[in-house]
Amino acid sequence: MEFIQSKDNKTIKHIIALGQRKNRQKSGEYIVEGIRSIRDIAMGAIKTVVIRESKSQDKNVLDLLTLDSIQAVPTYIVQDPVFDKIDNTVNGQGVVAIVSKPKHNIESVSIEDGLYITLDGVQDPGNLGTIIRTAVAAGVKGIFLMKGTVDP
Repeated sequence: MEFIQSKDNKTIKHIIALGQRKNRQKSGEYIVEGIRSIRDIAMGAIKTVVIRESKSQDKNVLDLLTLDSIQAVPTYIVQDPVFDKIDNTVNGQGVVAIVSKPKHNIESVSIEDGLYITLDGVQDPGNLGTIIRTAVAAGVKGIFLMKGTVDP
């Protein structure tokens, strides 16, 4: 594991850049924060794991690092003040991952019987999150986001 002490590190700069939609679209990557969220990502999609120095010996973080999907991934320990530059949560768990966006096209979608939702022009990220969580709880099979909808 490499130790990062500067906000000018290329990995830190890349994570900060992924805060903008245009950079996520250009790179085909996004940021995931938190142990459970990272654990739920499919094997091979995680590109980099970044851990806050003060959380690096936390049992939950150490357990996360033992997963097969993470063992071969570049992992960095970051000084707390530098990690603060990339942490977007109030009381975060001290773990962030760079993840590849899945690539989907209409031919790869298999439509089964059930309920589907198409969202067009939803601009508020909080509203989108609420709709997605409600749809999952209601058993929706799929959600399609049209152009003009906020980046999930």
